[in-house]
This record gives sequence, C-alpha cells and structure tokens, in this order.
Amino acid sequence: EKVEAATLLSPISYLNHVSAPMVQRMGKMHIDQMIVTMGVHELNFKSDWGANLLVSLCDTRLSCGDMLSSITGKNCCFNETRVAYYLEQEPHPSSSKNLNHLFQMIRKG
Repeated sequence: EKVEAATLLSPISYLNHVSAPMVQRMGKMHIDQMIVTMGVHELNFKSDWGANLLVSLCDTRLSCGDMLSSITGKNCCFNETRVAYYLEQEPHPSSSKNLNHLFQMIRKG
C-alpha cells in the first residue's frame, strides 16, 4: 500500500505574527524574490550558498550568535543539550516557490 499522489498545502492560517528576527528580515528584504530571480530552485542552509546567505544577513542589528532562535524564534522549553542533534537533521531545504508563498503570507498577513 503506497501513496500514489499527495497534495500538501501549508500553512492554512496567517503568518503576519512571525516573531523570529531572521525570518522577519528575510521577508522585508524579499529574499524569496531574489532567490527566484537568481534561478535558485531551493534554499538549503547546509549548502555553501545558503550558509553564506545566513552570514550576510547577520550584522550589528541582528545577532546570529544563537542562529537557531534567530530562525525559529525564542522557545522557553527548548532543550539546549539537543541542539547538535537537531542541527544534524534540520533545517531541511525548501523550494523557492514554497518560500515565495510563505514570505508573501508573512508580508501581507
């Protein structure tokens, strides 16, 4: 029994409440549109290009010392001892079309 086809839509609600500083900055800079214009098909923070993008977004106004909370936002219940394990598996790449959709929702609500 295999799944022959699936259509997954996300998110089903609003994203104008996003509080993660890195995500807010990427939305304001229209990073999604830059990625599409450059012909990049997916954003992978584990690639050289994706890692360089993250570094270039960090400056005196956005501290990236804690990169995970810069992207995901603060979490009171996050287990700091598991960070290395989480970073082995995450973040997964995302298609430029998906990013375009998500950042549109962040900018417009």
